Amino acid sequence: MKKSLILMLVGLVLSFSAFADTDSIHCKQKLQTEAYSYNNFRVLKEQKGGLPEIRDCKEVHYARDSFNIDSTVYLTQDGRALIVQDNNFRAPNGQKGSVSYSAIPGQVREYKVMAGRLIISTQDNKILVVGRDGNVFEMLASDGQSYLFVTGIGIDSATGELVLKLGRMGSEARLSEEDITRRINTPGFYRAISLF
Repeated sequence: MKKSLILMLVGLVLSFSAFADTDSIHCKQKLQTEAYSYNNFRVLKEQKGGLPEIRDCKEVHYARDSFNIDSTVYLTQDGRALIVQDNNFRAPNGQKGSVSYSAIPGQVREYKVMAGRLIISTQDNKILVVGRDGNVFEMLASDGQSYLFVTGIGIDSATGELVLKLGRMGSEARLSEEDITRRINTPGFYRAISLF
């Protein structure tokens, strides 16, 4: 009985890791086929070591006001960089599409898509926001300091709010799309990480 339970658990773990491997293979193939002719793709592909291994990818679509975002964001296997495939970019020579690469301070723990932005939680408890323009910021707490003890992030499906899970006591902070816009546009409430 004990042996069969252990074998069942090992099989379950292996099936989850196989599923994750399939996702990473799918994401890398997607990058190679969809962004092949895009601006900067060749530079990324021909660098020493070639294209980085990919852990995961997420679609980012948003059309409202002056924004029309059609992108795919790829997280590298080590969780230390993002590759953004911008399908709407137009180069001066008329070439469509662009690929950008952005190193992330720390290591990505999890990330979510919210209203055309990517919200990232890092292993060192920073909350990063990839803006609709591709710029990356650390979003600071209401006291102007880095968030402390962030244990997870989520998007409330009913309200669309970002939910930051804080500390061990199960407390949380909720931020609307407008709250995030205000934070990353108010002096003293963000740190620039990567600007394009």
